[in-house]
Amino acid sequence: MSQENYIDRISTNDMMKNAAPARRSLLKTDITFTDYKGDEIINISRHKHNMTILSGRISVLEKAFGIVPDGSQRLLVSDMIPVPNGNGAASGNAEVVSMDDDPTYSSLHEANTIFGNGGKNFQDSVRYFCIGNGGENPNTPYAILDVHDWETRLYNMVPFRCVPISTDLSVEERKNYRLKKTIEIDGNRYYAYYAKVFDPGRINSQKSGADYHPNVEDSNPYIGNGEGHTMNGHTSEVYITFDLEITATEFKEFYRLTHSDSLTGARLTELGLISGYDGPSADTSVANVKELYDATLFAKLVHEPVFLSTDGSRRKVTYSVFA
Repeated sequence: MSQENYIDRISTNDMMKNAAPARRSLLKTDITFTDYKGDEIINISRHKHNMTILSGRISVLEKAFGIVPDGSQRLLVSDMIPVPNGNGAASGNAEVVSMDDDPTYSSLHEANTIFGNGGKNFQDSVRYFCIGNGGENPNTPYAILDVHDWETRLYNMVPFRCVPISTDLSVEERKNYRLKKTIEIDGNRYYAYYAKVFDPGRINSQKSGADYHPNVEDSNPYIGNGEGHTMNGHTSEVYITFDLEITATEFKEFYRLTHSDSLTGARLTELGLISGYDGPSADTSVANVKELYDATLFAKLVHEPVFLSTDGSRRKVTYSVFA
């Protein structure tokens, strides 16, 4: 009996030509950073610094083929948030402590959900993102590190918001953030929010740039130069495009607290897309507040430094993913 073997990499990306062996990102992307004026700062379309990493690859196969998730194959983002350090406003050498007893920071997952008993609930989705400032080579400032497909975290994840526990965000503000953690800086306690919600929008299926609604004839054999075929001379693309915004407030609160109330040198070099799902927060003092469950890093980008070192500075990332 003969046996045939086929391999489908489920990949739509450009191959890296300067690595050995060559590496692929699972999904092709086009990412643009713009400032508050709308001027382009960085454009990234190759995948040396941008990859669909381990958890994202596993997640795609699970959903496509209905495979029950195996929690031992992943690490949760909530368990890998680093204890920050820096030069604080009060002492000049900030003592920063992670409050491990904070119930809102425990690894969040429920029985009978994704990684719980049976793991049969496939409700997780990529609707959250995180930021970091650990993408530079520590031995060569401004030299950006490569991303590898086996990675599971940002090198140095930082919070979007960091506020005194006595003046926590309002319920309306908290709708935008997840992964709440209590930290202590120079003896003062703060709530830090390490993930932000985004809307991925709709899927764009296009034929030569116009909305595409397929016909049976489009799948007729395409022979030779395709003369007479309904798709001859046309392109087909399927993708989503969404914006990830870093506002004038975000990141700066935390940076000032760990850098003597200064924004000098404040910059970001990492961005990650997170897969997870909303569940009830452990914070029972406020109604209608959600927390992020079973959060894993789906994709990771390391980019040239994006400076946020002036009051009012903000950035927008336009992120397109092609399938």
